[in-house]
Parts: sequence; C-alpha cells; structure tokens
Amino acid sequence: MTQNELKDGLLVDGRVVLRKEVGEFMKGKAFNTPKEKIAFFAAVHAAERAEVNPLQLNETDYRDILYAVNIGKYVVDTGNYYINIGNPVKREEFLSLSGYHDQEDGTRVFDWDFEGFSNAKLFTQEEIETIVPEPYRNSMYLIMENIAKERYGGIEL
Repeated sequence: MTQNELKDGLLVDGRVVLRKEVGEFMKGKAFNTPKEKIAFFAAVHAAERAEVNPLQLNETDYRDILYAVNIGKYVVDTGNYYINIGNPVKREEFLSLSGYHDQEDGTRVFDWDFEGFSNAKLFTQEEIETIVPEPYRNSMYLIMENIAKERYGGIEL
C-alpha cells in the first residue's frame, strides 16, 4: 500500500483517508459538478449547525473533505484492519485466529493461522495493539478494511 503525505494528511493509493464519521456523512452525496460541490459544502455547513447530532469536524477534516470533493478520491478508515503477512513478498497471506486457550497461570494463548482473504480476521486497532504478535503490528502488514475489500474481496468502493 502506497502511503504519502498531503500537507499533513494521509494519502493511501492516491486517495485521502477520511475518518469514519466524515465518510458516513459523505456517503451517497454527489459532488461531480461545480453546482453539486457547492450544494455539498452547504450540506456540511447545515450538518454542523444541526441541533440534534451535529456533524463534528476538526481542521484536518476540513482539509480532507476539500481534497476529497475537489479531486474525487477518498477512502474511509473504519478503524478496522486486515494483516497481510505476505505483503513484503507480494503474497496474499492473511493473519487469522482459529481459537485460543487459557494456560494454568491464566495467560491466554491464541492459535494463529495464515489464510486467504476470505478467511482473514478483521482486527480492531485495540486488538492489533494487544493480541496480534508484535512483528505483525508493523504498518507494512496492515491494510485498511475498505482497501483490503477492494483489492482482495472484489468490492468496489
């Protein structure tokens, strides 16, 4: 996965990465023409001022939204990741969890497998930080959920 910086913003495969909440807001909204773009920004403004459940944006979100709308390329970070342990050697081999057992001292031991994408485990950030074996916590192995589904699952974003 190619990652570059965009004025402090993260690009993945040439697309700006949006927070899940921002991506959910943008879902289904059109912004192909100048008129649609202006209407979209008006919708952002209205959503921020809504009395019930207002859209909460930070400065980074504004920059990312501008990029996504003007360029039309973005991906939503769901906060979940697949771990492609074969990535360094250009193989599709994903980390999977087949089970666990507790040792007598109360320590939980996980049973790890290497599988194709269809059997891969989808990990939360917390799981990556706590149960995933340390060598696989490296960003070289992590693939955002939506990018992985697009690449390996045949799902078009």
